[in-house]
Amino acid sequence: MIGVDRAIGMLREARTRGPGAPLAAMDLAELGIRRSAVDVALLAFVLFLIPNPAAALAEVRRVLRSGGIMGCTTWGRGYELPGAAIWTRELDAHGAGPDLKPEAVKQDTLMDTTDKLRGLLECAGLTVSRIWVERPERRWTGPELLELTSCYGATSRRLGTLDPPTRAECLARVGAALASMPAEGLVYRPEVLLAVAVRT
Repeated sequence: MIGVDRAIGMLREARTRGPGAPLAAMDLAELGIRRSAVDVALLAFVLFLIPNPAAALAEVRRVLRSGGIMGCTTWGRGYELPGAAIWTRELDAHGAGPDLKPEAVKQDTLMDTTDKLRGLLECAGLTVSRIWVERPERRWTGPELLELTSCYGATSRRLGTLDPPTRAECLARVGAALASMPAEGLVYRPEVLLAVAVRT
C-alpha cells in the first residue's frame, strides 16, 4: 500500500496520524508508478481538484492491472457547510478579499451527478461496476464549525486577507451567529457520489 498526494502538507498530516504505509508526493495526472502495477486505487475527494480529471483517470487506468479496481468519492450538489451564508455576510461586511483558489482546481461541476461521473470514468477507459449517491449526516456544534471553517477552504482563504484586528472581530461575529443557530440548522447532509470501476 502507498499513499499519494501532490501536497506535501497533506502527506505530513498523514504521517502525524501514525506510522503506516509509505507516502509519496506525486501528481495524479503523472504518477511515478509503472504500468499495470496496482491492484486497487482509491481517489477520495480529490478528482475535482485536478485541472484535467479525465487525464488523471486515464493515468489511474494506466497503473491499474487488468481487472484492477478503482474506487472514487466526490461531492454531488449541495455540499455547502451550514453557516456558509453567515461567513459570506460577515466576510463581505469586514472587507475581506475574494477567494483566490485557482479556477483550474474547481472542477466540481464536471462530476456533480452520477451521469457526469460515469461519463468521466468511461472516457478514461474504465468500466463502471457501480455508482451511487449517499447523504451522510454530521451534527456540528457552533464552535466545531467555527474551528473548521476558519482554518479550511474558501472562508479560511478570505479570512486570511484581513488584518489581525479585523479578522478577530469577524471571527467573533461569525462565532456568535453560529452559536445562535438552532441545532437542526447545524446538521450537515451533503450529497456524496461514490463509484467503483474496473480496468478491463
